[in-house]
Amino acid sequence: MSSKGQVLCPGCLAPGPRLSGSCSICGAQRHLRGRFWVEAVLESRGATRTLLAREGSAAMGVPGAEGRAVVLRELVLDRDRARAEAPRLAAIEHRLADLEGTSRGLPPYLDHFELLRGGILTHYFVEAAIDGRPLADEMASGRRIDEAAARALADELLAVLDVLHGHDPQVLHGAIRPAHVIARSGELAEGEPGHVLVGLELLGDAPAPGYTPIEQLMGRATAASDLYALGATLIALLTGKEPAALFDPKTQTLAFEGHLEVSPAFAGVLARMVAPTRSERFASVDEVRRALAGEAVLVTAPAIPTPAAAPAPASIAGVAAAPGLTFGDRVVVAGVVLIGLLAVGAHVGLAFWQHVPLFVGAALGARLLRRPLQAALATSHATSHAASHALAAPADADGRALASVGPPPAVTQGPAPLVEVGRGLAGVVIGESTVADVLATFGADCICHCYDRGSIPGPEVAAAPDRYPRIWEISYDYNERDEYTPSRRGNARRPSSFDIDDKSGRVTCIDIGVYQKALRTREGLSPSSTLADMRALYGDGFEMRSGKELDLYDYPAGIEVWVSRSGATVNSFKIHAPRA
Repeated sequence: MSSKGQVLCPGCLAPGPRLSGSCSICGAQRHLRGRFWVEAVLESRGATRTLLAREGSAAMGVPGAEGRAVVLRELVLDRDRARAEAPRLAAIEHRLADLEGTSRGLPPYLDHFELLRGGILTHYFVEAAIDGRPLADEMASGRRIDEAAARALADELLAVLDVLHGHDPQVLHGAIRPAHVIARSGELAEGEPGHVLVGLELLGDAPAPGYTPIEQLMGRATAASDLYALGATLIALLTGKEPAALFDPKTQTLAFEGHLEVSPAFAGVLARMVAPTRSERFASVDEVRRALAGEAVLVTAPAIPTPAAAPAPASIAGVAAAPGLTFGDRVVVAGVVLIGLLAVGAHVGLAFWQHVPLFVGAALGARLLRRPLQAALATSHATSHAASHALAAPADADGRALASVGPPPAVTQGPAPLVEVGRGLAGVVIGESTVADVLATFGADCICHCYDRGSIPGPEVAAAPDRYPRIWEISYDYNERDEYTPSRRGNARRPSSFDIDDKSGRVTCIDIGVYQKALRTREGLSPSSTLADMRALYGDGFEMRSGKELDLYDYPAGIEVWVSRSGATVNSFKIHAPRA
């Protein structure tokens, strides 16, 4: 907080006299629109700063002239980004205005204005300041809440999310964490919630480690993403530990069980709120409420099916009649079982030395029948796999099944294909290959993103590619159920995603993600290389742009390489056509 009579310059944040017209350091006006004087910086993340200000008039400094405290959400954008984000910012302003008065658990929205300073456009979203203290301060002081307080807080924040998620169009908070939950001070009116949820995410470019689920990091947040952040917030307040400190890389989960004392039922609700994949989490506020009330809640999002163990057959006929086996296969299986039974009977009922020939015959028979049996079982597995895939085949608007695409093509088990900078890789050439080429080469167990139809399962596109001419990305990090599973089997040997030009339908970019360590360029770069390796391979003719966690090295030959700032190792890279 600035000292009495002092305010912060909105441009450079230098303190100075409240009544001076402009900053002596950067020359900017010390007030915003002659109406707001900045007193403190509450938070700074990405392109957004949150400022505490005082509303008043040009007579600030005169006793009694000071007005109410407000919070300014400041969003600083360069000219190009401001132009690109203009429709989104207009939508944000419209939704904030729509939400005003819909929930007492949200800060009152007051105004929005823009300021152009030195070619930089700055947006200001104005909210009423809440008299209270962020729960992050409670954590910092070492205080922990108990289960009763956690349940009460969950009830209040779920009511807020119910309003946001029920808005048309839906609004996601995107930044729930203890710093954005304000515990009100003073006496509360009847029915007034004890906490207010602030800090609604504006551009989604400032994720908080531990509170942001993986799909949100990939730009695909849903209501389940907010519920994850709420669960992580409750866990942090219960344990006094940041979720990132509880993260177990082996299970990809928040291992919080040994750090808090709650009932098994409540621990189960928390675990499901922060499950690593969306399909394992609650999909709506209503599901969480029902679970907290002790009701059994089924998973509504599609889950990864797990094969059930086959029941033990009660007879030889039961084995021979196993589904998926042909008549010849059944004869083979029954023959092996009969030989085994004869051998056992001989051993139990007769002297062993008299039946050595029978044992020898059984052993030879089993050896001779081993390969036919293996082939029969492999045929059975392939048949059942194809049948299950056909059952899940997509249908058209009239319910008719589309052309069956069968099981997705197998990813090659030989050496991973080499990526040729500016050209592509085996089966997919930049500027030439189509969506159908990609799916035929690397399989249809993916998600295709279409400009006018959203996320389309790969098998549906493979069955009728002409129905989806505006696909802009094919992602193998997401399976055909739209679940983020980049480390699943097979993904190490195929790219993370392909960018598609929606006008020509041709591949424009190949993205090699952090999990595609088996893929490398023809020169030898892979997601496990070092910065020194990259520079030795491609030289210093790059344009470098610094980021918070990753630095981008852009080569005109057609390769963009993201390098970790902490370990100087390659995180991922993209292959484009060379630029002129």
